Amino acid sequence: MLKLKLTLIAALTLISVDLYSQNKIPQKHTRNTITPNSLQRGDTIGIISVSTKVAEQSDTAALTKLLDSLGFAVKYGKHLLSQHDNSFGATDIERAGEFMSMIDDPNVKAILMYKGGYGAVRVFDYIEWGRVRSSKKWIAGFSDVTAIHLALSRQGIKSIHSTMPVKFFDNDGTLDSVGVISLIGALSGELR
Repeated sequence: MLKLKLTLIAALTLISVDLYSQNKIPQKHTRNTITPNSLQRGDTIGIISVSTKVAEQSDTAALTKLLDSLGFAVKYGKHLLSQHDNSFGATDIERAGEFMSMIDDPNVKAILMYKGGYGAVRVFDYIEWGRVRSSKKWIAGFSDVTAIHLALSRQGIKSIHSTMPVKFFDNDGTLDSVGVISLIGALSGELR
């Protein structure tokens, strides 16, 4: 097990160094750090996946009901449940386009990545980081989404390393209330 962990750490380190050397991770800004605006009741949260595909049978209705009960509207990316191939729900260009569409939508105030896995770094070449910086939107997730957090950090943009919708409910439908409440608190500016 330790050997597997060390191998994974080494692989992730090599990937990060390779991405940095290829300038796929945006260069660090020297400007002030941007803190996205806190969400208010009634704001819209965009939900997409730039990583591994989301299962077709994912319960978006329960997710919508949960976020609605917390006072938020939901906008799902059109490729969220697509089944492009065995790994990704959509092409790299489509996933990046969906990310940029949420960035450009003035009604979407935050973007939650539905799940992690693999594939976030594959969209970097198609993301316009200057537009992301000027949008001042919260971007939240973990796992593979950490690559996006790194890119955002290098742009001087705060983001939230948090639970994701795929983890909001256990297999038996039990709500991860601590994770969800912490995420909503961070998005709303209640946790700093």
